[in-house]
Amino acid sequence: MRYASRDNFTGKPLPGYDAPECLLREAAARALRKVQADLAAASLSLKVYDCYRPQRAVAAMAAWSRDGKPAPASKRFYPALDKANLFALGYIAARSAHSRGVAVDLTVVPRGSAAAAFDPAARYGPAPARRPNARPTTVSTWAPATIASTIRATRTLRRSRRRKAATAAGCSR
Repeated sequence: MRYASRDNFTGKPLPGYDAPECLLREAAARALRKVQADLAAASLSLKVYDCYRPQRAVAAMAAWSRDGKPAPASKRFYPALDKANLFALGYIAARSAHSRGVAVDLTVVPRGSAAAAFDPAARYGPAPARRPNARPTTVSTWAPATIASTIRATRTLRRSRRRKAATAAGCSR
């Protein structure tokens, strides 16, 4: 997990990452396991960079983005962006689903590959146009079945969260 080490866009370990472990809610972990199984048939694999993100780590990211200091480490991860704009552009969120254990930062790589980049242009050409506040992705154009599986898993998790929230609020269908 990138934020437990210095190998991340801030250049230092973030608070709350005591160990490089991927912690997720059970439903999210099951969805990722299904996607990983689909990928294996195509000799592809998921590479996960971040899972559960403590809120204090999100606060540290926000403080880092506003500190006014040059960020050479971030240029490796976001080469064409100013670190002060990462929140406004939606690359980092002040309130993150990561803090609920239901989101992951990941990419798809050839099975056995250690190479991957956060910048889609680094390996797959220019990124598609993004809508404001959209989360960035690095899913390549060579894995349409994987994209469909990931979208299905994401939709399933969103429906499950909405049902649980409605139930907790005393609402019913």
